[in-house]
Amino acid sequence: MPLISSVKNSKGALVFSTNINTEISLTGEKAAVIRLVVAVKRKLQLYYWKSREFKELGPELLLPDTPRSIEWNDESICVGIRGEYLLLRTNGDKKELFFTGRIPEPTVSSLSDGRFVLSKDDMSIFVGPDGISFEEKVKWKEPPSSVVEDSPYLVGVLPDSLEVHSFEPWIQIQSVEAIKVKHLCSVTGKRGVLFAASPSQIWRLTSIPVHVQLPALMSEKLFGLATKLATMSDEPPEVLKNQIQRIQSIQAFDFFCQRNFKDAMTLFLQLETDPSHVIGLYPDLLPESYRSKIQYPEELPFLQGKDLENALAALIEYLTEIRRSLQGNVKSLSGPSPGSEGTHGVKTKKQLLQIIDTTLLKCYLKTNDALIASLLRLKDNYCHLEETEQVLIRYSKWGELVILYQNKGLHRKALELLKEQALKSPDLPLGNHMRTVSYLQQLGCENLDLILEFSDWVLCAHPSEGLKIFTEDVQEVEYLPRGKILDYLMRLHPHLVLPYLEHVIYSWEDTSTLFHNKLAIGYIDRITRLAIGNQPGFLSDFVGLSPIPDSEEFKSMCSSPSSVTSLTSASDSSPLIEYKRRFQFLIETSSYCSWEAVLTHIPKDVLQEERAFILGRLGRHKEALSIFVNTLNDLQGAEKYCSREYVASSNGKDVYVILLKFLLDLKDGSDGQSYLEEALRLVDSAGHRIRPEMALSLLPDGVPVEHLREYLIQALNSCGSERNLMTLLRGLLQADFLVLKHQKSSIESTKIFLKETNLCCLCQKKFTNQSAFVRLPKGLLMHYSCHQQSIQQ
Repeated sequence: MPLISSVKNSKGALVFSTNINTEISLTGEKAAVIRLVVAVKRKLQLYYWKSREFKELGPELLLPDTPRSIEWNDESICVGIRGEYLLLRTNGDKKELFFTGRIPEPTVSSLSDGRFVLSKDDMSIFVGPDGISFEEKVKWKEPPSSVVEDSPYLVGVLPDSLEVHSFEPWIQIQSVEAIKVKHLCSVTGKRGVLFAASPSQIWRLTSIPVHVQLPALMSEKLFGLATKLATMSDEPPEVLKNQIQRIQSIQAFDFFCQRNFKDAMTLFLQLETDPSHVIGLYPDLLPESYRSKIQYPEELPFLQGKDLENALAALIEYLTEIRRSLQGNVKSLSGPSPGSEGTHGVKTKKQLLQIIDTTLLKCYLKTNDALIASLLRLKDNYCHLEETEQVLIRYSKWGELVILYQNKGLHRKALELLKEQALKSPDLPLGNHMRTVSYLQQLGCENLDLILEFSDWVLCAHPSEGLKIFTEDVQEVEYLPRGKILDYLMRLHPHLVLPYLEHVIYSWEDTSTLFHNKLAIGYIDRITRLAIGNQPGFLSDFVGLSPIPDSEEFKSMCSSPSSVTSLTSASDSSPLIEYKRRFQFLIETSSYCSWEAVLTHIPKDVLQEERAFILGRLGRHKEALSIFVNTLNDLQGAEKYCSREYVASSNGKDVYVILLKFLLDLKDGSDGQSYLEEALRLVDSAGHRIRPEMALSLLPDGVPVEHLREYLIQALNSCGSERNLMTLLRGLLQADFLVLKHQKSSIESTKIFLKETNLCCLCQKKFTNQSAFVRLPKGLLMHYSCHQQSIQQ
């Protein structure tokens, strides 16, 4: 074999070590960097390989004694001298590590992860490139003379044997008899092959095949070592992946059997194990028919008490994390669990979520039942209906059962349960009828039939609260078809029609003529029956009635002696008075009622005042005043009516004239003189609202002038004031006319120069001789046609 190169200054070398690193150049090419340290007496010589020879890397490093063992890792060189170990950096820094103990010669070895292995007494201590010792230590039967790594094992040379230890866990695996072995080395780039040498022999050591070692390691529950060994196998990647997954799955199962539930669930989560197989580890969480198909490596542990509580807590955390990952990942965990045999896993994401949510609910029942409702309320809740239903019934979780039915859209079942519980006993969890009311309020238009069906028993037993099913100020209730609800109430609960209509009109401001008419007719019917005694006048008649909105005008009207409210004190709560008050308020405020139609429903002998108000709304003031004067004989009420209509109605300017005519027509009989006096008093009090020519034409010729003195003075003053006002207004208009006339003359006198270079400011074209044009106030010129187009736009 030809000599390639030699190190000239290395004569008398005692020990040496190489350091080989791979670097990537700027072009992406890999290159090996080889460095060499040689110990000559008490000096360390550093070299690097270049151009097929070793060249000096730097100055020599001095040592306090002759080195007996040396290793180079990265930028650190570990040296064993007599009695102690040193750590040197390539820049010359030096650090003392520790003493060698009672071993005759120091031994230094290096590991593939960059650490050094140093022997002290019967132990091997691991030291990092920074000189910091690790807690792990390997204990040998005797002090080793040499230590070599053959991952995942560490082999030490003892006086009469070779001892094999594993990394993590640090345990002895094997002892091989070998006498007087002086040297032990590994083969670079090849695992599982070592060479040992004695003064007279050389041995080749080979490791047992991985597929033979794995079962033995797993039987000893050395899962970490088995996983490391499996990663070094030469199997195809897919086979290797399945092999490692199977080892770790059995390890997770072993964690579970050892009551290390948290680590077990963490490993199951990392392995993406089929959740159904994990749930099967627990009793009573999977259907027995499904669970019996799953086979596990060993018999499952019996869990009870604190162990069961801790196991369920770990399972809840595991399932919650699985659920979160599934929500954002279309891929489902569908493969069979490597740690179990005999069945295939769940195939679809929906099946997985169904099993997970159902199991979570069962876990909450056993650990913290307060969380059940929040789980069932989730929009994406996948609890299995039949199984969850059975479990909740078994534990008497009626409120949660209602939530389940509601979330699954089984509203009939939920409402039947609520009704059953409420009618059975008020002491039950769902015994309050308001639970049914709240439930019905949330259903919306698409479930109107159910709402009407199950509201019946609530309206019968609790009419005031039951009416909130149709009047609560929530969107679902407000958008219900009001016509159908009105028909339903009229058929089955007529006593609630009025409060419902009042809420629709006053709270929701509904403008439907139908509802306004129905409310008016309802008032008429109720008042009529109360008036003739067909209905007892109890306060229960008011149940559910809405408060009348504030109206200053109506309050003023109600304060009139002619108003119904004058018949009783303000504290009077008689149903008849209350309904009359409400009917008058509707007459006063509703602009959507068909009063002609309502008028036909008023009986002849009742509600005369209300009839008069309605006639007034229709502009039929003569008929309205006839009722006040001829039927009710209420002259003060007639005056109040005239005062209100004169201000409120555009066609009510002649109401006082109509009333005056009625008063003067009542002159026959014994009271004829008194009505003339009432007519004269009306002329005096409201003369400013009666045109003089009309009043004078109606009054009898024999009325003394002195009786009309105040009225005539007032009329003349009013005419004079009006004439002065007209004169002033005429003067102002004349002044405005003169100003505008002057402005017009000024504008017309302005000269306009139209040149050939002038362009239309809109179309930017020139003006021709035949073009009509427009001059804008700012002086801009425009074609007449363009101006017309701009106006239209």
